[in-house]
Amino acid sequence: VHILFEADPFTAPGSLANIVKTKTSRFARREYGETILRKYYWKPFFWSDSYFVTTVSENSLAVVRDYIRNQ
Repeated sequence: VHILFEADPFTAPGSLANIVKTKTSRFARREYGETILRKYYWKPFFWSDSYFVTTVSENSLAVVRDYIRNQ
């Protein structure tokens, strides 16, 4: 999953990743937990522990946006 965020310099990347993973797993379990997908959404771990964070300059922002849109 590729996600492009804009955050202030005081936001820790690990905290941001943790919030996104927590909110999205809760949403998926709430919305799809009673469907055929239940066996996937009720495993102990929805996301892996890992993540990758990098910065994007103004010069490469459009390229990165296009890359994410075309995944």
